[in-house]
Amino acid sequence: MGIRSRVRRLFVKKVSIRHLLGIGLFIYSFSILGQEKDEALWQKISDIYLEADELTYSNMDSSILLLDSAFSMVALPYDTSRYADMLGLKGYNFQVLGHYDSSMHYYLKTLQFKRLVRDSLGISHSYIYMANLSYFLNDYDNCRSFSRKSIEVLKSIRANGRHFANCYNVFALTYFDQDQLDSALKYFLIGLSYLENDSIERESAYTSFYDNIGQILEEKDLKDEAIAYYRKSLKISLSMGWVDDQLWTYNRLIQTFLSERMLDSARKYVSLSRSIFSKSADRDIKKDIVQSEAIFYGSVHQLDSMKMKLIEYSTLAEELIEARTKANIQEMAAKYELERKESALAIAKEHAARLRQETKNQRILLFFAVVGLVVLLLILFFLRKFYHQRRRMSLMELEIKDNKLDELMASQESKTYAAMLKGQQQERERIARDLHDRLGGTLAALKHSLRSPENKIKEEDLEIVDQAVKEVRDVSHNLASTQFADFGLSEALGQLKSTIENVGEVKFEVYLHPSTSKLEQKVTIELYRIVQELLSNTLKHADANEISVQTNFTENIFNLIYEDNGRGFDPFKVQRGMGLDNMRARVKKIGGVMNIDAEIGRGTIVIIEINQKS
Repeated sequence: MGIRSRVRRLFVKKVSIRHLLGIGLFIYSFSILGQEKDEALWQKISDIYLEADELTYSNMDSSILLLDSAFSMVALPYDTSRYADMLGLKGYNFQVLGHYDSSMHYYLKTLQFKRLVRDSLGISHSYIYMANLSYFLNDYDNCRSFSRKSIEVLKSIRANGRHFANCYNVFALTYFDQDQLDSALKYFLIGLSYLENDSIERESAYTSFYDNIGQILEEKDLKDEAIAYYRKSLKISLSMGWVDDQLWTYNRLIQTFLSERMLDSARKYVSLSRSIFSKSADRDIKKDIVQSEAIFYGSVHQLDSMKMKLIEYSTLAEELIEARTKANIQEMAAKYELERKESALAIAKEHAARLRQETKNQRILLFFAVVGLVVLLLILFFLRKFYHQRRRMSLMELEIKDNKLDELMASQESKTYAAMLKGQQQERERIARDLHDRLGGTLAALKHSLRSPENKIKEEDLEIVDQAVKEVRDVSHNLASTQFADFGLSEALGQLKSTIENVGEVKFEVYLHPSTSKLEQKVTIELYRIVQELLSNTLKHADANEISVQTNFTENIFNLIYEDNGRGFDPFKVQRGMGLDNMRARVKKIGGVMNIDAEIGRGTIVIIEINQKS
């Protein structure tokens, strides 16, 4: 709903018949004919009028029926002030029903009666009624003229700020409709300032200004400020229980949030408006709410709900057309009587056809707008999905290539290390065979020859030869992997311990878990070679006097921990010749990982971890 509909139901409420009654209700003037009034009758009429006035904003049909019954009771002499108030309410009823000629007729009669009793405030309100009606007829010059006359009357009596505010409200609206937003905002703010300076004014008078200022700010694309004003208005209308006001503000908030793509906020106010939808009798407001709901459901891709709202919108539009057509026909029939009835019906039907065509065009435009929006959103959705899918495929292809390259590099590296280690092992075994078969045999023969009676050799010299034979045997055993088949890792490390402790002043401790013997032979061989390499590094570089080797089993995880109390080193500045790359290759070959905890001046700890499951 545009701002015009807002003023029709909001502005007139602020300049209601109750305001006119404030002065005129208890002013009892003599009738035009100078006769005495029937006070009891006019009190009854006044009571009915007040009840009709209260129903104006909640149940217009009942208000009209009550007011008609009050008019049927009117009798001479008139209670002029009360009768003028009734004429003003009648004019307002005709205005709400869209019968603008009849509405202006009753407003002019109200002005005449207010002049009779010299009710300046009532005269001012009559001008505002006519200004408001002129606004609805797009007669902006007359609207401003009537507004100025109302302001002049108010200045003469030094009226309260709320009355000036009403005048500036409708005055500003004429500029709004002509897209002169700065002028409109100027006069709205002037009107609002009158309210703020009126100490006896209630908050309810602010709602029309908040709504109209909010709508101007929305037009100027100041959405956040507009929302703030709408919420101020909504707070008041909620406290006053004004259903139509609430629906109008909900509709503006829905449209504002939709324009900002704030769908969660829009959904909230769609739900709130629907909760009070059935309480409103204003089809214009309800039609606009349904239109906003249709756009919302289109925006969130709920096409079934959108379709239902379009059907509901069409039904409300048809009902509105039928109601207006019926009212137009009745008005024309009453106005032009029987001899002009056919002409009146033709005009009413033409008006109805035009309304139908306009509504149809609006429905078509709305439908194509929503469909276009949905199509656009679908295109954007699929483009975004296609883009992400292409990007994902590119990343997957790149990752596959990287993985293949890593696998190739790892495979090549593994083959290189495997070949190197295999060569080392073969060379060790060859040297072991040579030591055992050739040098060992030679030493044995030498020992046998030296024991001949003709050779005078001391027993101490024979012991040296025995020691040489023993050392050749030990070295060949250490070099050859066949000893693991006979003795296992425990025995091999035990012999290594004896050798180390016999060579120098180094304490070598070995603590092996009982399950160590379950390790595969190829694993034990590599572990033994790694320990040998670590011992070599310790003896050459570490200057240690304590070394320990221990093994642990935790579920499927095997750990070998090598530790010395030497001088340590910086793992990030590894010295050449320490063989760390060779050791890592051996660990990797048996499916393990090696961690080094070393620091200069603190010693070295090497932990080898093997997952037996893998």
